[in-house]
Amino acid sequence: MKAKELGISLKHLQNWWKNVKDWYVKLSKRTSGQATKMLTERDKWVLKNIAFYKSSMPTDVPDTLVNLPRDPSPDAQTSQAQYPHDSGEANILEDMEVAAAAEQASTRRKRKTPATERQGEEWMVDLRSTMKANQALLERLLEERSQPQSRREAFIRFVSDTLRSAPEEEYQVMHDQIVDIVHRRHTGSSTSGAGPGPSTAPQPSRPSTSQQSAIKQELPRGK
Repeated sequence: MKAKELGISLKHLQNWWKNVKDWYVKLSKRTSGQATKMLTERDKWVLKNIAFYKSSMPTDVPDTLVNLPRDPSPDAQTSQAQYPHDSGEANILEDMEVAAAAEQASTRRKRKTPATERQGEEWMVDLRSTMKANQALLERLLEERSQPQSRREAFIRFVSDTLRSAPEEEYQVMHDQIVDIVHRRHTGSSTSGAGPGPSTAPQPSRPSTSQQSAIKQELPRGK
């Protein structure tokens, strides 16, 4: 239906057609040149676009006043205000356009389900949380970068960044090598400080005085 295509209710469209039709009938009765000169742009629009209704016009139509719809709500009753002058007639189409726009906006609001609203709210909460976390991380990184670092700290950060960004295979190789270096360091430090212990071999006993005298007697005497 045309009403559905325009996004308005059937009742609203019927009311609009009745007012425009009556407006055309009233304008058609103005035959004098002076009256034609006083036509507004909307009057001319009605005469041009509603001219097809001329063949269906009653032969004797009383000059009745047309009720103007002033309430933009599609369910509200049309206003009982009447327009005896051109200024009122010129506002009919404008009133209809405003009412149609209001009804379309109301329809769009109804189509937005509570589930969709909840999803939008949850998405906004997640977005704010992510932005807050990223902001905190950025502030911490900037603070760390601004602090003076020794060559040792710079090397540690370089190794850490390299391991973090390396592919899995390269990371595993570097991991094994670093672990091996650390292991050998700990093993070497546990044995390097321990020197050779005292000898436990038995010392030869010294001969007694009698043994020394006997040894002297056995030795050959010199000439």
